[in-house]
Amino acid sequence: MQRLDSNVEEQMIAKAIEDEANWDKLPKRLKLYLQSSEEWHKKIKDYCIKNRLRWSESLAKNTCKESDYYDELMRYLRRNSALFPYHLSDYVCRILRVSPFQHYCDMLYEALKDERPYDSIPNFSAADALRVTGIGRNEYIDVLNKCRAKKIMWRINKSFAKDLLPSEPADICIEAWWIINVVNLSQDEIRKLSEEESILVEKVCEDDVARFGEHDPFIVRGLYRRGFVYFDVPVSPDDHFQVLTLEGFVSNQNQNYEDPTEELLYAVFITSSEHATIAELASTLQADFSKLEAAVSLAARLGWAKKRVDPAALLSDPNEPGSPSSDFGDDDPTVALSPVHRPSENQGEPSTSDAPTELPGVVRFAFLVDADLTSYLMMGSLSPPGLKGHAVTLYEAGKLGDSHVIEMCEDLRKVEGTECEGELQHFADHAFSLRHALECLRSGGSGILDDVSFNKENFDNAKKVRVDVVRCESLSGLAAATIQRVFRRDYDVIVSMIPLPSRPAVISSEGGGPVHFGPPSRAATTPWMKLLLYSVAGAGPVSVALIRGQRLRMLPESLSRCYKALVWTWGDGTAAGGPGGKFEGTLVEGGVLLHVVNTLLKHSAVVVQPYSKESFQGGEKAELVTKDIALPLYKPDSAGQALSQAVKELHLNTMGYVRLVSVVSETTTSGSGAPVWQWVPQSIEFGLPLFNTALCKLVCEGVVKCGLFDSDALARHDREMWQLHSKLQDFISDYQADGPVSRLAYSAVQETPSLSESPRSTTSRSSSTPLMRRLQSEKGSIDENTMRY
Repeated sequence: MQRLDSNVEEQMIAKAIEDEANWDKLPKRLKLYLQSSEEWHKKIKDYCIKNRLRWSESLAKNTCKESDYYDELMRYLRRNSALFPYHLSDYVCRILRVSPFQHYCDMLYEALKDERPYDSIPNFSAADALRVTGIGRNEYIDVLNKCRAKKIMWRINKSFAKDLLPSEPADICIEAWWIINVVNLSQDEIRKLSEEESILVEKVCEDDVARFGEHDPFIVRGLYRRGFVYFDVPVSPDDHFQVLTLEGFVSNQNQNYEDPTEELLYAVFITSSEHATIAELASTLQADFSKLEAAVSLAARLGWAKKRVDPAALLSDPNEPGSPSSDFGDDDPTVALSPVHRPSENQGEPSTSDAPTELPGVVRFAFLVDADLTSYLMMGSLSPPGLKGHAVTLYEAGKLGDSHVIEMCEDLRKVEGTECEGELQHFADHAFSLRHALECLRSGGSGILDDVSFNKENFDNAKKVRVDVVRCESLSGLAAATIQRVFRRDYDVIVSMIPLPSRPAVISSEGGGPVHFGPPSRAATTPWMKLLLYSVAGAGPVSVALIRGQRLRMLPESLSRCYKALVWTWGDGTAAGGPGGKFEGTLVEGGVLLHVVNTLLKHSAVVVQPYSKESFQGGEKAELVTKDIALPLYKPDSAGQALSQAVKELHLNTMGYVRLVSVVSETTTSGSGAPVWQWVPQSIEFGLPLFNTALCKLVCEGVVKCGLFDSDALARHDREMWQLHSKLQDFISDYQADGPVSRLAYSAVQETPSLSESPRSTTSRSSSTPLMRRLQSEKGSIDENTMRY
């Protein structure tokens, strides 16, 4: 309780500092907690240092001297292996004369002195230290091993580790638009300058803005190596930046993020767009512009973001009528595809800042994937260096832009067909399917050949389609409203991969946002979707639904004699399927089914599907006899009557597949008395399946045959998915534990007929209502504990 109280007090202190309150205006509770104004001043100083605030713009200016503040700030950063505070360079570099090179050498020395592992250095600090000093993982380990080899000398005096670090900074990449600044030089340093250096220093000091591209690069670099100049990377509200591959990124395991710039930088990676200005990005993230400016500037400094420059703007006045617009290279604004405009009824009109800022006529796709896919792409047995670089960028930045998607498709083409052993082949299939999926999207769903490769027409069309790959886990740190703002701003169509266990909030509750080829709602990833499918199709495997909190003393008759059973849990709607997030369900041996079901019922409702031994094939690792039917169905006759009926009634003209399972028919048998097997729907998944390359190709082929990405088809798909969403919600409302169908079903079972009525007449009376007729058509049997569909 005391710890909880102290946390509340600390939150109150942070709020008071943000509000710039002084000691006299603090609440009595805080004064009692702090005990003195000196302690309050110490809290202010610590807070400002941890948040890397500028002394002159914070309460710290009332508590300590400027020099003391920055001295303590740099000690804190070195001690915590933190990033150099580039946004404070005008004081740290110019007055304190602490350069990024000196800071990182001191940081590395502190780590070496404490013999800390390289993984203890935060990712961005390690990457910037590598850029500035040239010391990476291998170099650090080599220096540490040399220090330890000294044995007794190393234990007595560790200062000689400084001699093993570089004496001058490494050559860094400097963009022409970076601004040169001169530090406060002493008279002795000025006398040692050459004539050319003196002229350049005077010129830089006289100019309001001295860009690197306007001066002799050799002289500037010479001054930089001696610590006489430093660089600003300016960011303005109207700038456009494109996130590049994260070359030089360092992935360390032991992370302790305290730098607000680092945390914001991850959000910038996933939400930025070269077609959105920095001001629009700040609006999307609801972030303070000065903090966002520091994060974007750091990304550009590290070489992970590139400033987009419009060549037309350099040749003409953008305000002049008829001047070229900033189209970033798209020379043909007329295309067959066009962004879908949703009807505004029952919806709020999106703000102009949320609308896609792409050139009119260009359709932007987002392909949602998960972190597992990035792991498969980094498999040493199938990944060339280029593909690994894209995988690292996708994992760390959370997004791959369209230009990098093209490069990744070429890398995937090189490794396709690689044979792997065992479980590795399953991982490789995801990588092989990814190319087919991306090229299908990049073609706009037109003219895919049998091997899903481009012809000239596809390439021409691909110029008008942009595809980004987005890792959904990177969105988890953002608020749902922020995610929806990003999607509305940047994309017209979103496609989810299968399987995708953790799905972000793609569509808002008001129905706004891009067209989504994926689950129409969270409920569509739960067993409710299976039960609706069985109900509409009029067929399906025997399924027993059990309510959370039940405790079974024995299994229902339909489960008691099964060989194995498939189990799905409802969970909280964030997982796609059964225990462990398995979208295909969890297979449980019949002998332990009662124990497993009772354990799961403590936490979630479950659906259990029993299967006999004859339903399995494959020896010891027997699997159910199933087959997957690709959606959209462009050959309805091949799907069977039950599935065709379900596809028609549920408007399943979408991307995905329906899994069929072979079960014994309950109504027909062969003349010899042998069981007759039939295919019935077992489950439905929405999106692009990557776990099976052949199935992925069939889905892509269906997209082409049905013209699923045509403008009219996109608008129709949007309407139909909302119809399916509403239909599923109605089904859930009827059949949930306190729904009208369930209440009437259980009351009918528990009803005892009077002496004047026979059980037969009671059933007839109950069946007279439309609700009971619907109930009896969809229920095989009902008792007080189970519902069988």
